[in-house]
Amino acid sequence: MNTSCPKEAMRDDMQRYRTLSLFYEYKNDRYPYLYTLNVEDKYGVPSLYKIYMSYVHVPGEEYEFANEHLLGWRHWQRMCANAYLLEHITEWRAEMDIKLRSMAVKNIIASSLSDTPTALQAAKWLAEKGYDLKRGRPSKAEKEGLLKQEAKLKDVIEEDMERVGLSLVK
Repeated sequence: MNTSCPKEAMRDDMQRYRTLSLFYEYKNDRYPYLYTLNVEDKYGVPSLYKIYMSYVHVPGEEYEFANEHLLGWRHWQRMCANAYLLEHITEWRAEMDIKLRSMAVKNIIASSLSDTPTALQAAKWLAEKGYDLKRGRPSKAEKEGLLKQEAKLKDVIEEDMERVGLSLVK
């Protein structure tokens, strides 16, 4: 358990897991905020993103992180079920995936430069650009994510146009 965040502060008055109210960005006057969603420590509290990225774990399998900085796996699952937090968590997981792939490729590069039996195979993998993902058709989830991003962008553009007094001619 994170020593800077006492267990009793992780639950509300009805002993339910706190989710949004844990964060400065969604602060609630009834409860102290314990983290920020910012990428750096800010507002006198630690960044949960920064803590998350300090671990080496498979995205979606953040058991150790959940037990050390929250009230455990169920609390983390509750946070992942929150639509507002899931947007951030999804980004964190995507970045963690890139971090892990980067670490793996670095290890393969080091292996290819060594005098080990796997050096030739590692060098061959690098020469053939095995790290370059050859993708097929995008998944349904990826398509939905792109559609959501496009809808958000459209809304932002429409708000900006309205704010400056422009309208779209159809």
